[in-house]
Amino acid sequence: MAAINTVLNLLEAGDHVVVGEDVYGGTHRLFTQVYEDYDLTFDFVDTTDRDAVREAVSSATEVVWLETPTNPLM
Repeated sequence: MAAINTVLNLLEAGDHVVVGEDVYGGTHRLFTQVYEDYDLTFDFVDTTDRDAVREAVSSATEVVWLETPTNPLM
């Protein structure tokens, strides 16, 4: 979580992040419950679908966030 926090601290208000829809719950909560308050936007998409990722990327996108494995119990 500290590493995730460090990466997101490099972003600025108005930046956009494309995120895999199957990320760790702590990652999801950090993005939606903390960083959205700092005017970052997040689109959660199926990252196995290249077209979905391509459609989610915009001129404001600074990061495409992928995690593997997404379930720490695997």
